Amino acid sequence: MTPPGFEKRTSLSDAKESVRNAALRDRGEWWERFAPLLGPLAVLVLLGFTVGLVVWVRRDRPNRPPPARSSADTAFPEPALIAPAPVAEQPVAGPRGVPAPPPEDPVLLALRQQVLAARRDAEAAEAARDWPAATRAYGAWREAQQAIHEREPASRYADWTALERITAALATIEAQPLAERVAGHRKQAEAAEARGDFAAAAPSWAAARDAQAELNAAFPRSRLAAKDLPGELEVRRQGAASAAVVAEAGREAGAAAAALRERRFPAAVAAVRSALARLDAARTDFPLSRRLDPELRRRLVFLDRAAADLPALQDSLLERLAPLPGAPDRRLLASEVPQRLYERVMNHNPSQRQGPFFPVESVSWTEAVEFCLRASLVLGRTVRLPDEAEHRAALREQRGSPRLAGKGLALTRAVPEVRGGPPDFSDLLGNVAEWLAAGEEPQARAAGGSYLTPEGAAEMPLLQVAKSTRSPEIGFRYVVE
Repeated sequence: MTPPGFEKRTSLSDAKESVRNAALRDRGEWWERFAPLLGPLAVLVLLGFTVGLVVWVRRDRPNRPPPARSSADTAFPEPALIAPAPVAEQPVAGPRGVPAPPPEDPVLLALRQQVLAARRDAEAAEAARDWPAATRAYGAWREAQQAIHEREPASRYADWTALERITAALATIEAQPLAERVAGHRKQAEAAEARGDFAAAAPSWAAARDAQAELNAAFPRSRLAAKDLPGELEVRRQGAASAAVVAEAGREAGAAAAALRERRFPAAVAAVRSALARLDAARTDFPLSRRLDPELRRRLVFLDRAAADLPALQDSLLERLAPLPGAPDRRLLASEVPQRLYERVMNHNPSQRQGPFFPVESVSWTEAVEFCLRASLVLGRTVRLPDEAEHRAALREQRGSPRLAGKGLALTRAVPEVRGGPPDFSDLLGNVAEWLAAGEEPQARAAGGSYLTPEGAAEMPLLQVAKSTRSPEIGFRYVVE
């Protein structure tokens, strides 16, 4: 049971506690309100104190003469009490009271004039290619510039880089005879190459290379020194020295092509291997030559590897050709290139539906062009992709119905068999679309539609696609000139 009066005391304590808490809260609110202002206020007070202190220290004082000193004081002056020597007033120039610069040393001015005169004389003599006069002028320039550095190293006329330029210029003048030898040998070599005398050009390139190497070693600071030039001249020498070998290899490659056109296979193989041996020897003896033809060597390597198969390969490439209407000097493959023929030439088969007599597909335009290049090597004739006009001309001569989707086709069909007599054109419309010849642009056209082309489509559908496209709907055929 709560004692009497306890509730009253409790209420009084609570009231006092509430008053105390209210007071504390009021003080807290005041502090929170004015505390952010204390920092800036302290800064202002400190700044005012500092300004006042500076003003007090630098306040104006009367200029009073120094106190009179006795003879005893002047006989033994105290160092700390010696009055400073009067400073002469600097002349004032301009409205802002900027002191005028002190007068310059006349010796420095004279040396500067000598530097400028010697520099003009040196540049004029060098432009006139008067090397003795240029050497004397550069020497005078160097002597005057060194005199400036010795007299006043911090002078505004001091130019330490000028000494390096003068040294390089003198080295360049001394290197002139060697540079003229280099230029003379290069001129002889270029003239010999212009008239086709590579045998005479090679020694001249070698002499120019040696003279430039000597110049680099004797005068490394000369402006005529060029560390990369001997290597470039050696490349030119090797090119001239290898020219005859490369030209002979090219002639033998041409003889091999003529022999293949006439189906003289032993002579063709002998010419191919002789040309390949010459190119390999040139690669060993003149590895830096720019006259070496990697593409020619690649073609010769292909023919050498196919030497045993050349007769049968020619037969396979020629057996399906049909005369191109309106162009008796050209023949077009009557069917699309079968996988069996593509694999014999290219050594792989990218087709999705495999089969030796199915048309090759999933080949890019670049791969079709490479096939034509290899076929050209085997036949010794130009083999290429047909253009649109040739495709249309053959389509007008085609017999039989096209292989389109309306005929119930869901996949490619085999190319027709070769029978007696000239083959008839087939599948110029349908089965697979066919790559056409194109230029340097990144896209090419495929003509004729495929087994997915609906019946009743355009007379000859044309598909514009990227040359890198590999589609199971696109193959090709070729023209032999």
